[in-house]
Amino acid sequence: KRMGIEVTDDSLRSYQNYKEYNGAMQRDIAALGEKLFESVDSGKALSDVVKLLVGDELLTGNGTVEDNSKESTKTGAQTQQPVGTQADEKADIAQKNLMSDVKNMVAGMVDNYNAATGRSLKLSYEFLNTDNLARFMNEFARMAEEFEMEPLLKNKLHGVLKGDKASRLLNELVRDTFSMKMTDVADSESVKEHIAKTLDKLSSVSEYAASNQSAELSNVASRMSNNMEFLNSMNQFMAAVQVPIKNIGEHGEGELYVYRRNKQKCGENDTVKAFLHLDMEHLGALDIYVTLKGSSVATNFKVEDESVLDFLETNMEQLTKKLAEDGYNVTASISKTDDSAGFDFEKEVIAPVLPVSDVRRFRFDMKA
Repeated sequence: KRMGIEVTDDSLRSYQNYKEYNGAMQRDIAALGEKLFESVDSGKALSDVVKLLVGDELLTGNGTVEDNSKESTKTGAQTQQPVGTQADEKADIAQKNLMSDVKNMVAGMVDNYNAATGRSLKLSYEFLNTDNLARFMNEFARMAEEFEMEPLLKNKLHGVLKGDKASRLLNELVRDTFSMKMTDVADSESVKEHIAKTLDKLSSVSEYAASNQSAELSNVASRMSNNMEFLNSMNQFMAAVQVPIKNIGEHGEGELYVYRRNKQKCGENDTVKAFLHLDMEHLGALDIYVTLKGSSVATNFKVEDESVLDFLETNMEQLTKKLAEDGYNVTASISKTDDSAGFDFEKEVIAPVLPVSDVRRFRFDMKA
């Protein structure tokens, strides 16, 4: 009520998700990918789903992929990318291996068809040569829709579409669509654009769910929309943002909160805070608190496992050295997670902006 947001079941659920940083966004993204994949029973259905996710932004005027691009154009020219972690590179390699497997399966399917019929059915050049996920899925869907017209290919094609590899690739595309790169979060305009695009795409997903009579898909899309609408309302009032983060490893996900006391332009002595909650394959749950004031940075890592604590302590010098090279004075601490002293969204984000007024009670003598 103090934020001027209507109190409904949906807004209360969204606030609770925000307050507990319980991975609601990441879980919904995973559920959305699962339900979209369940709806793919033909090349046409795959084409419809891919269009929902990449839409008109797949290609820009010069033929490069606007979003999700880690590679260059068809010519093979390399574009400069920020240096990623070894885990990012491992994830990228795993994704490309999946794409290569699907290409080989489809190529084998077509070769067998050519041998059986004596005809020469050619594979798409773009499909065989692209290694960008968004363009790959677009070309795969277009080709699958075309091949579906061939009776001898239809059943085999269905097996590829419903296979584990195609499922994982489609889920990767969903994650790429609804998550942000860590480097993009620093730009407030990018965050606003991401929220707007997300709401627009979720509206299209809801229409798709209605046309396919998929109540489960509709419910997931509705939950995600409510979360993003709530986030939008929050950002009208204070500088607080929660976004799902992608590209943090082969098997990991995270959500980032960035917040400070007001929405005015950040001055030299203003304090900016960030909270990052990660769930990693090898590190487990990891909470990172960052406070920036001027050139002073304080970091506090909270981990669940003693061995992870030892690992971070051993390697923390790499982080402090890198930040020092960028001109920051760094203090870092690492400790085991204490449930009683976790991140308190209401205390950290809401209360500094909207302090709760003290309630005082008085007794009156009505006779007097």
